[in-house]
Amino acid sequence: MPAYDRLPLDPGLAAYYARLNAELGPLPPNPSAALRRERIEEVGRREARPYPSSLAVSDHYLALPGRELPVRLYRPASAAPTGLLVFFHGGGWVIGSLASHDRLAAELAHGSGVAIASVHYRRAPETPFPAPATTRPPRCQGWPNSRLRWDATPAGWASAATVPAGISPSPRRGPRATAAARGSASSC
Repeated sequence: MPAYDRLPLDPGLAAYYARLNAELGPLPPNPSAALRRERIEEVGRREARPYPSSLAVSDHYLALPGRELPVRLYRPASAAPTGLLVFFHGGGWVIGSLASHDRLAAELAHGSGVAIASVHYRRAPETPFPAPATTRPPRCQGWPNSRLRWDATPAGWASAATVPAGISPSPRRGPRATAAARGSASSC
């Protein structure tokens, strides 16, 4: 057993998971992707809150060869955003959606003053790996701001590490992330 499997959960997180299990019931052993998706969507619905009045939220679709890419844009309405963070929801390339991570993306935009473009990637098993990790547009032309940063939720840093941006997955780590924040990355 890896050492991280023996680490105790944060008490607040353990209480949150216990509450969810009490309300929703535990998942069966080896749940299907469909059942796991239903669960995370239900959790997202339970966590939903009205958007702050200082936040403008709009849905968009980027046209890509042979498909469209759903994107939800969260813009702080009170002032011009200081940048744009492209956000890939958690879910290990299998579960999660714009809706399941809506509250998190809204809170990121509201609390940071940065516009958030939440991207819904193609998911396995319908789209096997590595296709979900190649969801991003070849070039991010047409985004509201050229100062792009790529990020992913820490639901699995292995997933975040495969974000095909050529940039560190955290906007605060590494020289390439700093270069991207200045707008000098060769691609987003």
